[in-house]
Amino acid sequence: MEERSQINFRVDVQTKREWDEYVSETPEVDSLSHLLRLSVSREMAEGSEGEIGDTENDFSGLDIVGEIRSEINPKLEDIQATVDGLASEDSGKPEPYETNPVYQCLPQAEPDTKEHERVFTGNPSLSHQVRSGTIKDISEYMHSTPYQVEKTINRLEETTEKVHSKDNPDGDGRVYWRDS
Repeated sequence: MEERSQINFRVDVQTKREWDEYVSETPEVDSLSHLLRLSVSREMAEGSEGEIGDTENDFSGLDIVGEIRSEINPKLEDIQATVDGLASEDSGKPEPYETNPVYQCLPQAEPDTKEHERVFTGNPSLSHQVRSGTIKDISEYMHSTPYQVEKTINRLEETTEKVHSKDNPDGDGRVYWRDS
C-alpha cells in the first residue's frame, strides 16, 4: 500500500463552511480531502500545459460532458415531442389544439376570400365559427377578454401550422383563420 503523508493548513471558518457546503452539494466529490486533492491536481494539470495528473481524482472532463449534455438535451426533447406526436396520430385521438374552443371558433378559410364565402354560404353547421376572424368578434362570441383570446390564438399559431393570420384589410389589428 502506498504511503501517504498528511498536510495541515489553516483557513478561516467561512471558507471552510463554503468548502463543506460544496462537498455536500457535489456528488463527484467524496470529502473535503478529496476536493483539495482534486483542486490541486487540476491546478497542476492546467499549469503544466494539459498534462494529466492523478487519473483517480481527475474530473477535468466533467465540464465537457456537461456542455455536451446541455447540447443533447434539447435535441432529445424534440425527438420525444415528435414521438409523442406520432403516438397521438396513431391513437386516433384529436390533437389538443383541435378541441380548443378558440380554435373551433376560427373560420375555416381566410376571411374576405372566395373560399371563405363558399365555406360559409348555406352551411348552418358553421354557426359556432366567427366569420370575421377578428380578436374582438371572437372574444365577444366567447364572452372572454380580447387579451385571453389573442394570447390563445398566438399560442395556437406558434404551435400548429393550422392557424394563420394577416393584417386586417379594415385596418383593425389582424384576422385569423384555420385550415379546414
